[in-house]
Amino acid sequence: MHNKRQAVWLVTMFSLMVGFSVFYVMTDPINPWDGVDRWVSKSLVSGDSGIEVNALKTNGPMASPEPSPSSKSAQMFQTMHEQKQLEISKKTDSYLNVINDTHTDSETMNDAYQAVSKLEDLDEKMTDIEEKLSQTYHDAVLLEEQDQYRVMVQSKGLTNHQATSIMKMVTNELHVGPDQVMVQAIP
Repeated sequence: MHNKRQAVWLVTMFSLMVGFSVFYVMTDPINPWDGVDRWVSKSLVSGDSGIEVNALKTNGPMASPEPSPSSKSAQMFQTMHEQKQLEISKKTDSYLNVINDTHTDSETMNDAYQAVSKLEDLDEKMTDIEEKLSQTYHDAVLLEEQDQYRVMVQSKGLTNHQATSIMKMVTNELHVGPDQVMVQAIP
């Protein structure tokens, strides 16, 4: 039974690798950081919110999503989503390898189970935030980089209120400080 489960897992991972390989061979290389020129900075200040946001370029408030995005930006966001999922998959696989190893002691196996559970919870929260943001903006991606979170929304610009709202959502959902969150608008 254990060998059959490992075989199914191995075939599934191999299929994913082949699928991603075909995708990357068939598409043009895209640097997700090209054209990024609107950064939103944050700093701690005294006051009720504790957050001050300075945007380099702002537009008026958004009542509904903006007109259709450029294909380059849409493709860049798609690539970032895929890279994020691939990275999460790699981390999960490494923990599952520890769990499936017959020579692993119970304490290490328990730690690996907890790490997988924590990773799945974080992924679920991040996906939920992305879905909420995608209701207002064309697309959104939330990336974790060494306990720092980068939120990128597809928009021509953000007002201070919009950026602050995004930061509050991320800090509340992920239970992190505002100094760990960066908000960025990508046209």
